[in-house]
Amino acid sequence: MFDHNVFAVLTAYDGKNKANSAFRLPENSTWFHSSVGGVAIKPTINSRQATPAEDGESDEEELSVVDRLIVTFDKLLESESFENGLQFGTDLLSSHILLGHRGTKGVSAKQCNIIVDDNLCIWLHDYHSAHGSAVGYNGQNHNEVRKRETWILAFEPGQEDPFGKITIHSGSLAVEIKFVNHTIAAPQYVENLRAFVRKRKAAALKNKEELLPVGGLGLNSEPPTEAPTEPPIINDKPIYFHGQFVGKGAFGEVYKVIRIRDGKILAAKVFRSASTKPTSKKRKLDGIDPAWLIQIRREFTLMKENPHVNAPQVFLLRPRR
Repeated sequence: MFDHNVFAVLTAYDGKNKANSAFRLPENSTWFHSSVGGVAIKPTINSRQATPAEDGESDEEELSVVDRLIVTFDKLLESESFENGLQFGTDLLSSHILLGHRGTKGVSAKQCNIIVDDNLCIWLHDYHSAHGSAVGYNGQNHNEVRKRETWILAFEPGQEDPFGKITIHSGSLAVEIKFVNHTIAAPQYVENLRAFVRKRKAAALKNKEELLPVGGLGLNSEPPTEAPTEPPIINDKPIYFHGQFVGKGAFGEVYKVIRIRDGKILAAKVFRSASTKPTSKKRKLDGIDPAWLIQIRREFTLMKENPHVNAPQVFLLRPRR
């Protein structure tokens, strides 16, 4: 079990040693913990002693076998630059976690940032990067690179984690992130999250007040940050996390899905061709039974055009990849 002062634990995830190289930069020494453990490199028992049993490892022991960054509240909240919460990037002045120096391919000065909202949910934003970011959820969506996008990383403290392994991708650099205290939600940890929220709001307000004289001059100057609570400009379809199986019917299966942009929980019906009638004509491999397709369209149209308080609202989702 980790101390309640721990906010997040990051481990390298890409196979090109980029994240691990970034972890070892002197600028990340505040958070860096080198790997420990491993096999015995010299005898620790004599030949007459029994081989020790293999005990189950705790989460903390498991993480200790690799280099990692452990982000703690006390050190994070000491930062003067906090209007964006926990900032990742290549800028030495604004980045709490340096993902390389300027010129690192695929990583911007302000690549992405993590905030905690008023409900103590945890989010990642990409507002300023040149090439975009992606978030993977248990192997899903890690190739969905977006700019000016928002991803939910954790719901309110104490809720069961629905996502499993979460990875953050910036170019070919990737890290796995764990909020190791979030599900347990001990009182001290929850208070630390609230302190995170208060600190960020105070920093954002101070930053806004410092920008007012510039705005009064009528200069066309873009503020250095955008409030994370404002809706981002989005030019693509939403990303969905496909979760647990709920049930199936005549035309398809129903899954619990989460719309990553706002954390909304939805039920997704995946339609499948279910024609069982024998036919003498050969069908193409990707052919669709016209009668089956007509019934699906009718069901969707009826629900969409006849909304009711006791009936679920329907959305057209993109095909699952």
